[in-house]
Amino acid sequence: MSIANLFIPNNSVLYDFQLKSQIQNSNILSSVIVSSPITAANIQAGLLANNAGSPTNLQMPTAAQIVAQFPTMKVNDALSFCLTSVGAGTLTLTTNTGITVQDAGNLCPAHGSRIYYLIFTSITSGSEGIILI
Repeated sequence: MSIANLFIPNNSVLYDFQLKSQIQNSNILSSVIVSSPITAANIQAGLLANNAGSPTNLQMPTAAQIVAQFPTMKVNDALSFCLTSVGAGTLTLTTNTGITVQDAGNLCPAHGSRIYYLIFTSITSGSEGIILI
C-alpha cells in the first residue's frame, strides 16, 4: 500500500509501521451527534457520538457520497473518524453501496469509543469503493 493520508486530531504526524508510511493530518477535529444514516459531512467532523440506550445500527453513507465529500483523496488514501457511544447501547456501523467491511468487528461498545479507518479503493465516478476497517 502506498502512503496514506490519514485524518487524525491535532495535526499530528504518525508513522504506521504496518503500512510503513508516513501518515499526516489535514482535518480539524470537531464533534457531532449522529443518528442513522450517517452522512459524509458527519464523517468529516471527525468525532461522532450517539446516545442510544440499546443496541443501534448506524448506516454508513455510500462510497460515492464519501468520495464527493473528500475530493482531494486518491486511491489508497485513508481517513479516520472516531465513533463514541455515550449511552448504554452498542453501535454497529452497517455498510452501504461501495463500502466493504474488512474487519467484522465493526462494533462500538456501550459507553466506549472506536476509531474507524476508511481506505479509498476507487474514486472513479460510478464505481467508487471504500474499505471500512
